[in-house]
Amino acid sequence: MSDAVDEVSLTPAPNIRASTPADQPMLAALERRHFPMLRDQLFDDPQLTRYSLDEQLSNPLRVFTSVAEIGGVIEGFATAMPFSLPGTGQIDPSNMLLQHLAVNEDHRRRGLGRLLVEHLEQRIKPHRQNVIVAHVPAAETDFYRRTGWEVMGATAGFAWLPFNDMLHADFPDPQIGFEHMAAKILRPRAVRRWFGFPKVTNAPVADAALILEALIARGDLDIADLDEDTRQMISISRLGRRP
Repeated sequence: MSDAVDEVSLTPAPNIRASTPADQPMLAALERRHFPMLRDQLFDDPQLTRYSLDEQLSNPLRVFTSVAEIGGVIEGFATAMPFSLPGTGQIDPSNMLLQHLAVNEDHRRRGLGRLLVEHLEQRIKPHRQNVIVAHVPAAETDFYRRTGWEVMGATAGFAWLPFNDMLHADFPDPQIGFEHMAAKILRPRAVRRWFGFPKVTNAPVADAALILEALIARGDLDIADLDEDTRQMISISRLGRRP
């Protein structure tokens, strides 16, 4: 999820860096300020936060937090964590969710958000992450497009099908003000297909399976090339629509 729009001059120059456990108090205050709608605050517990801010401790399920520091004060931050398969809670270490992106009001429109996202992407790429997704407010869709992300239409989901892995999909969170899905493919050669899809049910993977089914029917995709879990999801989708 994100809460920051920006772009323009950078004076004084910010220090964009990886976070450390010493940043916890500032990050906790920023998270409460920018994301009061979230029930579970990531940086509230100093002990748990230590595992989020120390990459060696969080390995292999890495959590990446980058901060924008000006004059010794953190004025913005971005956090990416392993994607969690909707409805299951199952952690997927090959894909990431941009959980937070925020810049304080006095420092917006200066490029800090773009620098934070780019800094995170550069830190993530060496760890062979395939895709990073985010839930974003309507007001920030242009920012994500300018930063090189794909943005889905309002309330539409985003899905991707990695090679040798099951279909992945996610919905935005319009009920708390995040009406859009944004995504960036970090390793295009690792992903067979990616696409947006309309919300039909409350199960994003099931709704995305409808698009796969159409691709198969059109001859654009061979069902024999898909993994067993995805083939099973398509079969369940077909059964659910039979009279």
